[in-house]
Amino acid sequence: MRSIVRVGTVLAGVFSAHTVVNVRLMRRPSAAIVPSGERVSVCVPARDEAANIEQCLRAVLASGDLLSFEVLVLDDGSSDDTAAIVSQVFADAPAQCRLINGGSEELPFGWMGKPWACERLQQAATGEVLVFLDADVVIKPRGIAAAIELLHRHDLALVSPYPRQLAVSGPERLVQPLLQWLWLTFLPLRLAERTTPNSMAAANGQFLVVDA
Repeated sequence: MRSIVRVGTVLAGVFSAHTVVNVRLMRRPSAAIVPSGERVSVCVPARDEAANIEQCLRAVLASGDLLSFEVLVLDDGSSDDTAAIVSQVFADAPAQCRLINGGSEELPFGWMGKPWACERLQQAATGEVLVFLDADVVIKPRGIAAAIELLHRHDLALVSPYPRQLAVSGPERLVQPLLQWLWLTFLPLRLAERTTPNSMAAANGQFLVVDA
């Protein structure tokens, strides 16, 4: 029993040290963000997001430091007022905003719903940088530009910013921190950036920035 305790103590120390190292190695945006001149496509897959979609889109449209961008929303068979709310927001928005009806197409074999929605969005996108954003994420005014700056400064193909998670109830406060703890503790961030095996890949689907 004492041997098991010793081994457990050593492993706990090693993983705790690795967590601290990962926190220090996390990529952070520069304080000085140069406005991006390339075309950016913000892609939002949405299903039954009437409660969230307006706040999400208005935050995107208020983004600064993006000289050329489009906003594409794919309504993935919503049964609520998602499409109507998107149309209302886009009515006063620039011409590059587009609502795509994605509910009538059958899901291809082997695909899950959200990845297929994102695939359809990228097929419609015209940007050099693709930004995939969940409908319940509210981006800060310079959040997209900061993520793009990070992508280019470190010559990466994909950046997965980790949004602040809102935890209100007791179970949320208990479970949400475990998500960050898992990848901070067990994923070697720098190795994951520079190696190709899929087993090393990790990303947060709420906010993805991809070099097209």
